[in-house]
Amino acid sequence: MISILLVAGFIFFAIRTVMLLGNRQSWRLEYQAVGQRYHNKHAVNAGVSTFTPFSRPMLNFNYRDTHATLASRHSVGFPDHKRETRMSIMVPFNIVDMELTTGELNDWRWAKNSMRKIVFDQPEFQATFKSVSRQPIEAKRQINKAIRWQLEQLRQSSPSGQLRIQLVSRKLNIAVPGDLRNCQPIDDFVRMCLKLYDLFAMLDSVGLNFINEDEVTLLESVKCPICSEEIATKTVCCIRCKTPHCEDCWSYNGECATYACDETRFTEVGYF
Repeated sequence: MISILLVAGFIFFAIRTVMLLGNRQSWRLEYQAVGQRYHNKHAVNAGVSTFTPFSRPMLNFNYRDTHATLASRHSVGFPDHKRETRMSIMVPFNIVDMELTTGELNDWRWAKNSMRKIVFDQPEFQATFKSVSRQPIEAKRQINKAIRWQLEQLRQSSPSGQLRIQLVSRKLNIAVPGDLRNCQPIDDFVRMCLKLYDLFAMLDSVGLNFINEDEVTLLESVKCPICSEEIATKTVCCIRCKTPHCEDCWSYNGECATYACDETRFTEVGYF
């Protein structure tokens, strides 16, 4: 009888192990498919790494002038979930630390760090996101119309409608609860996270001064995101994200060069 139980237990364990390995392999292939957007398509792993065959996959890649990591982590801001999918992007520019979450703030953590609540002028956004910062006035200024729109897109794409954003120690962390599976949800999440990063990066761009949420004033030299040269000719700005471009470069590209913006309309600014 004991022998039968041991054999049955061994068979059960073997089946579970095979299933787990198959699950991890499938997950790794999904990450690889997304990683091919940022690596040579002929690369074997496309930036995806695993420590053991049982490990959850991790996607690493360079983006513009920074580095990004996508991975499954233990949940930090979602008490009803054990895991979260987190995109971490290094921030090579100056920006105010803050935290925004659709859930309840962990009062002990942000209060201990001398962070204060950010009060936005938009009631709907204020009702959706709980936000704190050590510099709430400056943080409020940084969360402009384009960034609020992108945050809402990220929230809507989350299976549970939950989202947590942290800007701390030169790192942008964007997390949704649970493990994202399948190529399309993973790819959508990565693209929207990079779009959010681009919008934050614009706040630090030389020559950009946001007077209000609907227009942008060009002050000095600004580099075109297509040719990477200082704009010295007629300038146009994307009507969605306000990124300036050379008019000729926009005509050549046919749309905004900001990643995942895909806007084809622009406003004319003039000459420097």
